[in-house]
Amino acid sequence: MMSIKPLPLLCAIAFTFSTLQAQDRLGPGEQEITISGFIDGSDQFHFSPGKVAWTHKHWKEPSEMTFAGSPWTNLDRAPQAWVNMKNLDLSKARVIKRTGRDTVALEKTNNGFILFFCDSPNGGDHYSITLAIPRM
Repeated sequence: MMSIKPLPLLCAIAFTFSTLQAQDRLGPGEQEITISGFIDGSDQFHFSPGKVAWTHKHWKEPSEMTFAGSPWTNLDRAPQAWVNMKNLDLSKARVIKRTGRDTVALEKTNNGFILFFCDSPNGGDHYSITLAIPRM
C-alpha cells in the first residue's frame, strides 16, 4: 500500500503564496478599479451596468470613499467613473488586492457583482479592494 506523505509546512506556504501572486496580476484587456473608504460597520455596494446601489447595514455610514482614485461623496449615486465605464464583462470581475482588518469580499450576481465591507471590531478602519474586470 502506498503511503502519502504530507507536504512540509514551508512548502505548503510557498505554494499558496505563489498561487496568490499569480492571481494578483492584472491580465491583458482588464480594467483595474479600486474602491476604498473608512468603514465602521457593514455596507454593500451592488454594481451592475451603468448603476451602483448602496445598502447600509450596521453602525456608521462609510466615509472618505473613493472610486478609481476620485472622491465618491454621494453614495446614493453611481460614481461618474463607473457610469463612463462601458463594455466591461462584470461576470468575470475578480479581486486582485484587498486591505482592511475584517471582511472585504466580492460576490457575483446575474448582471454584476456585490462588494461587501464588514468591520466588526470596535471602531472603524480604512478598507480597500482592487478589482480586475475584463473588457468585452
